[in-house]
Amino acid sequence: MKSAFIIILAGLILLLSILLVLALVMLLYRLILKIFAKSGTWGKLAKKYPAETVPTGILLGKKTIRIGAVRYRRCVTAGLLQDGLYLATNLSGHAPFCIPWGDFYFMGKTRIYSRQALQWSIGKPEIARIAFPGPLSEKLKAERIFQVKSH
Repeated sequence: MKSAFIIILAGLILLLSILLVLALVMLLYRLILKIFAKSGTWGKLAKKYPAETVPTGILLGKKTIRIGAVRYRRCVTAGLLQDGLYLATNLSGHAPFCIPWGDFYFMGKTRIYSRQALQWSIGKPEIARIAFPGPLSEKLKAERIFQVKSH
């Protein structure tokens, strides 16, 4: 009887230890994500072009884009607004932002995950580079949002 109790107690302690380690790993992951989000290109864009509210209008969810060297795969919501391009994600520490159309400068074609994309420089002087793959680029072109300007 006593040995069964000890085995159950040891199992519970092991289970609690595993859960504690998993919780700590998740907290560390979120902390690292927040640090990189604020210090990276997304953070620079969010600081320069903060989005005050979630827009109404054409919102395209689960889009893939590249901002700087970071690829955001199927986790970005893009809003095609009168004033600019709204970008948001549900990743921790990534504040939404809205870039005015006048701050987009066409750079040319590139690739994201072996898909053809259009790349844009943001701001003058350049703050960041953003690339949109096929469907989002086509939607942006169809809406006649961008006026092609070069640096």
